[in-house]
Amino acid sequence: MKKFLAPLALGFALLSGAAAQAQTNLSLVADGNFAQNVAGGGANSGDRALGIGGGLLLESRSSPNFGVEVGGLYHARKFSAGNYTTNAIQVPLLLRFYLSNYISLGLGGFFEYGVGDAYNGSDVNKTNYGAMGSLGIYIPVGATTKFVIDGRYGYGLKDISDGPFDIKTRDIQILAGLRFGF
Repeated sequence: MKKFLAPLALGFALLSGAAAQAQTNLSLVADGNFAQNVAGGGANSGDRALGIGGGLLLESRSSPNFGVEVGGLYHARKFSAGNYTTNAIQVPLLLRFYLSNYISLGLGGFFEYGVGDAYNGSDVNKTNYGAMGSLGIYIPVGATTKFVIDGRYGYGLKDISDGPFDIKTRDIQILAGLRFGF
């Protein structure tokens, strides 16, 4: 649990220092995740299957062009080979650069912790971390509310296998939801 709370606390600490003079945004999003595990030597887990989840994102914009975003996402990784699913709580931390009020690019990382029975008795480690890139699109629907669509690519850097093979994650995520500014 400490491994999950430490990155979340760091993100909120970074956000709270700038929040007094910055715009803060809270997004409630659904998460569609297309996951793949890549083994050493190029083998993979088979065709990607859609896993569904959701969560919250909190962003502080220190200027019109830059922001820091941290979140908590619950998502499922589904795989067609073996027809299995693993669930995880993901904590992304992204630096965002706004090309306009409607488009942003994000770059950062993520930490995640596996939850559920799929990890019991398996050779899959419950913790993972990696790099993440993002393209966000924001469509105004009210004075301080926007519809958000965020495409992300997660590149796992940790070997999640406790067995003889190296296994790393590669995720395509599509987040969609509402963003509230305050």
